[in-house]
Amino acid sequence: MQKRNRKQWMAGVLAVSMVCSLGTVPVKAKQKLVKPAIQKVYSASQGQLIVVYKKTAKAKKYQIQISKDKKFKKQVKKKQAGAKVTKVTFKGLAKGTYYVRVRSRYKLVAKKKYSAFSKVKKIVLKAVKKTVTDTKNTATPAPTKNPAGNRYDDDWLWDLIFGGGGNGGNTGGASTPKPITTPDTAPVRTPEPTEPTAVPEPIDLSNFTVDRDKTTLFYNGKEQHPSMLIMSDDYYYLKENLDYKLTYTHNVNAGTAEYCIKGIGNYAGEIRGTLEIEKNVPKNDGHFLGKQVAVGDTVDVVYDEVPEGVCTYRTYDYDGGDEVSDVIEVNDKGQLIPKKAGVVDVKVSIAASRNYIAMEYKIGTLHICNDKNPVSGLDVITYSDETTDKTATVNALGENNTETLETSFYSEASDAWIDQHVRFEVEDATPPAYTRAFKFAGQDCTAPSLKVENTTEQFRKNRWYGEKTVVGPVFNNAPKNFDQIALSSRKIIITAGNGVRVCKVKAYVDDVLYDVSYLAASPHDESDNSLDDELYTLMRHKIEARLWTDDMTNLQKLYALANYINNTTHYPGAGCTKKDINPTFYNDFSVDGIGLFYYLFPMPTLNRVMDLQGGITTCIGVTVVQRAATEDLKLPYLYDSSTKTVADGEGVWLAVGSASSNPSVGSHYSVIYKDANEHKSIVDCQGLIADTTCEQHGCRAKVMQ
Repeated sequence: MQKRNRKQWMAGVLAVSMVCSLGTVPVKAKQKLVKPAIQKVYSASQGQLIVVYKKTAKAKKYQIQISKDKKFKKQVKKKQAGAKVTKVTFKGLAKGTYYVRVRSRYKLVAKKKYSAFSKVKKIVLKAVKKTVTDTKNTATPAPTKNPAGNRYDDDWLWDLIFGGGGNGGNTGGASTPKPITTPDTAPVRTPEPTEPTAVPEPIDLSNFTVDRDKTTLFYNGKEQHPSMLIMSDDYYYLKENLDYKLTYTHNVNAGTAEYCIKGIGNYAGEIRGTLEIEKNVPKNDGHFLGKQVAVGDTVDVVYDEVPEGVCTYRTYDYDGGDEVSDVIEVNDKGQLIPKKAGVVDVKVSIAASRNYIAMEYKIGTLHICNDKNPVSGLDVITYSDETTDKTATVNALGENNTETLETSFYSEASDAWIDQHVRFEVEDATPPAYTRAFKFAGQDCTAPSLKVENTTEQFRKNRWYGEKTVVGPVFNNAPKNFDQIALSSRKIIITAGNGVRVCKVKAYVDDVLYDVSYLAASPHDESDNSLDDELYTLMRHKIEARLWTDDMTNLQKLYALANYINNTTHYPGAGCTKKDINPTFYNDFSVDGIGLFYYLFPMPTLNRVMDLQGGITTCIGVTVVQRAATEDLKLPYLYDSSTKTVADGEGVWLAVGSASSNPSVGSHYSVIYKDANEHKSIVDCQGLIADTTCEQHGCRAKVMQ
C-alpha cells in the first residue's frame, strides 16, 4: 500500500461519523415533552468526545450523559447545557466504547420535568501508543518529514487504528526503538552542517467543505456567531484560530449576514458565504404602573424593551368584550388619557419593523375611576313597594343571643376617594312594638356597632366586577338607577343583640348624609330552619300563662287564645294599619316611619310571634291556636290527609276553604276541635277590620307585655 493512499484511507475511516447534517427540527407551536435527537458523535483529538444534537421547542436545558455501560447503570458522566447550546464536549476520557444519550428539561407551571432520552449512539475511543525512552541515555530521533504538510505523522494515525508498528504496512505489532546507549567517556562530536528544511507551500482551503449549524437564526440584538466546521479534502477537521480565522459582517440586524473563512498557518485562501437572520417576535412586556386610575389621569405604558415598531392602542369591554372607542384617548407622547369611568382591557398593536414582525397582545385591564363627582351607594337587593328606601334581609341570627349583619358600599370612585370622603354610621331601627316583645321574651337588645373593611381587591375577583351597577341614594324621591359600574367596595359588618331586628346604615359624604339602607336579620339558618321558632314558643307560653286557668276546658282555652288575637291584632290593609288614620299603630310597628315591618320584611314565624303582641294578621292567625292545641295542650291532630279521614276521640285539625267556617272563601282557615263525645266546634281568629284608631278600640290596653 502506497503511503499517501494509506493516509487518505485511514482519514476517511475516522471521519465517516462526522459528515452528518447539523440541521434542527422545526419547533412545534404547542409545548410538548419532546425528546431531542443526536445528530452526530465524534472525536477530534485524543481523549475527546463531541456530541451534536438537535434543539427541541420550549426546552429550558439539556442533559447529556455518556457511559461505558450500555444500560447507563454505572460510570455515568453528565453535563448540563443551556437552551441555545447544541454541541457539548467531554475531555480526558480513557480509551474504550462509549454510549451517548440526551434529554430535554422543561418547566411546566411550577414543576420541572424531563423528556424521554434520545436514541443511544455509540463511539469507540482509541488511545495513542507512545514509545517510552530513557531521556538520559537515549538519543533524540530525527523528526519525521511530512511532505503533505499535515501536522500529524501518518504512522501515528495507523497505530491509532490498528495498534501496529509505525512502518509501512506492517500490522504485526508495535516495535519499540532500541535505545542507543552512550558511554560516559564518549567524546563530544561536532555535528555536521545540515541543509535548511524547505518550508511547504500553504494548502488552499477555498474548496474545503463547510458544515454550518442549520439552526434558524432570529434577531436578538447581538452579533450572531453560528458554529462552523471546515473539513479538508482528506476528511480532516481544521481548527479555528490555528488553521483559519472566521469573521462575520452585518450579523446583528435581521437580513443577510456575511461570513469569511480565511486560512492561516498551513492554510491559505478563503471561503465566503451568507446566512439569514430572521425577524423576531416583539416581547409582550408592556404594562401599566398601577391598575386603578381616575378620569383625566395620564397613564404611562411601560416596556422592558421599547418596541421598534409604531404602537397603536385599542380598548375593549372588560373580560373579552367588544371594542370601545370612547373610553381612552392617546396623546402624542403615547400616553393613555382615560375619558370616562369603566373597566377596559387595553391591547397594543405593534407594527412590523426592521427586526420584528407585527404583533398584538393584551397589556392589561385598566380600572378607570371617577373621583370628580362619583356615583356611590349602599348595596341593595330589593326596593319596597311603598317607599324609595333600600331594604334587605341579610345573613342569619347568630348564636349566643347575637346577630351579624353585612352590607356593602360600592362606588365608581377610587379607594383613595372613599377613604378621604366617606364614613358610615349604624343605629337600631327595630319598630318599638317588636323591641317590647323581644324584651318581654328576654332577648338581647344590645345596640349595634360596625366595622368597615376594604374589599376592592376581593370584588375584582368576583364575577360581577365590571358589571354591577352602582345604585346611588334613593331616599327623598331621588332617582333609583344610575348607569355606572362599581369599581371600589367596602364591606360593613354589624354586630348587635338578636333583639335588634332592623339596623339603619347611613353613609356620609363629606359629613353630609348621602345614602341609607335598612337591614333585617334573616330568621332562618343555612338549612332554612326557622330560628324564631323558639321565640315563638316562648312568647306563646307567656301569653297562655296569663289567659288560662286550671278550671278551663281545652275548648275554653282555645277560645280564650283566639279571642285575645281577635281583640289585639290588626288586619292588613285596613284603616287601622294606615299612617294617616291610625298613627299610633303605624309609629309602633313601622321601621323608622318609612314602612310597616310586616310589608318590608315578610317573616312568617316572626309574624306569628307578633300575633301575640298586637301585630298584623289575617285568618292565618288561627294557626297559633292550632299550635297551642297540639304542642301545649298535647291534643292529637286527627285529620289524615292521605286517607282524608278523621280519627276518633278528642283532638283538632286545620280546615281550609270549603271545610272551614267560611266555605265561600277558598283560602279561609279555621281550627276544628272535637271532644271525646265526637262533638265538633269551630275556632276562628283574625285582626280587626276597622277604620279606627287604637285609642278608639282599646287594643293597646289589651296587649300583654
